[in-house]
Amino acid sequence: MPPTASLASTIERTDREIAEAEQLIHEGVQSIIVALRKGGDTIESEKDVAQMRAALELLHAQRRKLVRGMYDAQRSSATAA
Repeated sequence: MPPTASLASTIERTDREIAEAEQLIHEGVQSIIVALRKGGDTIESEKDVAQMRAALELLHAQRRKLVRGMYDAQRSSATAA
């Protein structure tokens, strides 16, 4: 498998992980809203959502690095040809 194909596969996998994280964050925020409307305690849920957001930022950073690596690999192969 060429390096760019491997990177593309990894980017696709990272995109799926990002989508899953965004969905979990959405669900967490929705549960916080419901709990607040009922007068419930949301501190732990808010901490969980904050941790998920931090993890999401790491996934975005990882994706940026992968895209940059793919761009560099394509550029290198284009200049070598």
